[in-house]
Amino acid sequence: MRKLLELACGTLFLAAPALAYEVRAIPDEYEATTAANLAMNNAGFAANDPHAGITVNPALLAQGKAYSFEAGYHWPSAGREFYQAAVVDSKTSPIAAGVSYTGFTDGYKADEAPLKAGSDSTVMRRGVIALGQSFGNVSAGLGGVYVDANKIQAGGFQPVDDSHVKGTGINLGLAAALTPELRLGASIENASNRRIANYAPKTIRIGAAYSLAPTLTAYIDFRQRDRVQLLEAPIPAVINPVPVLDLSKRPEQMGFASFSAQVYDFFRLMGSYGQELSNDRRSLAGGIAVVNKGMSIAYTASRPYMKVPTAHQAVSLGVDMAL
Repeated sequence: MRKLLELACGTLFLAAPALAYEVRAIPDEYEATTAANLAMNNAGFAANDPHAGITVNPALLAQGKAYSFEAGYHWPSAGREFYQAAVVDSKTSPIAAGVSYTGFTDGYKADEAPLKAGSDSTVMRRGVIALGQSFGNVSAGLGGVYVDANKIQAGGFQPVDDSHVKGTGINLGLAAALTPELRLGASIENASNRRIANYAPKTIRIGAAYSLAPTLTAYIDFRQRDRVQLLEAPIPAVINPVPVLDLSKRPEQMGFASFSAQVYDFFRLMGSYGQELSNDRRSLAGGIAVVNKGMSIAYTASRPYMKVPTAHQAVSLGVDMAL
C-alpha cells in the first residue's frame, strides 16, 4: 500500500506542471462562421444552416434546395466590430454553391492596447467559397479561403509597418444521413495554408446531429484547431514574470454539446456548451431567432472564454428567396 501511495504522489507531482500553463485567447473573428451560428458555438458540423456550412463543412450546402442570403453584424468580446454576409444557391444547379465575406469597420490598432494584443484580429478581410454535391444519402464539398491581414511580429504586439499577408487555404467536407434522424459530418478547414497559418489555422471537425423530434435537434461535435503561434504563445516574462509551461504548440481540442428547438412556429431557441479537452477553456453560447415565411432575424451571444467576463454578441438577418 505504501508503494502505491508513493507512486500516486509521484504521478501527481509530475503531472502538476501540465496544469500551470497559459495559452492566450485568439480573436473571436477567427472562429466566427455566421452571426446566427454563434449561438451554437460555431459548431454543428453534421447538420447546420448552409451559410454556416460554407465554413464548417461545405458538404452541408447540398443538403437543401434553396436560394438564400444571410447578413450579420458582430460586437466581439474584444477588438474591432466586424460584419459577415453569405449567399448560397442549392436550387438552380445540381452542384450547390456558396460564398461568404467577413470585413471590419475599422483598421487594426494594436498600438492602442499593446498588452491586449491577440484579442483583436489583424485580418482585414476574409472570403470563403464552397461547392457541394449530393450523392444519395452522402454529400461532399470543396471550398477555398482567402485572407488579407496585417502582418504581425512574433508575440502579436505590433503590426510590421504596413506589411500585409495574403494567401489561400483549401476546405474539404463530407456529410451523410445514416437514418432520417441521424446525420454525421466531417471536414477540414485550411488543409493547405502554409502562408496564412497564423491568420487561418488548420481546423479538423467531426460531428453528429440527431433529431429527437421534428422541432428539436441535438448536436455533438469535436473540433481540433492548430494553435496560432503569433497570438497564443504565453506572454513574455517581461510582462508576466510568472514562469509558465508553453504548451501552445499542441492543437486545441474542444468538444461541444448543442441544441436547436423550434417553439411554436415563430421562435427558434439555440444553445451550446464547449469544453477544451486538454486545458480549462470553456465556452457558452445561446440565441433566439424569429422565423416567418422564409425570413429569420436572430440575436445571439457567446462567452468564447468563460474566464473572460465580456461577451461576443451578434445580430443576423436571413432570407430564403424564390427563383
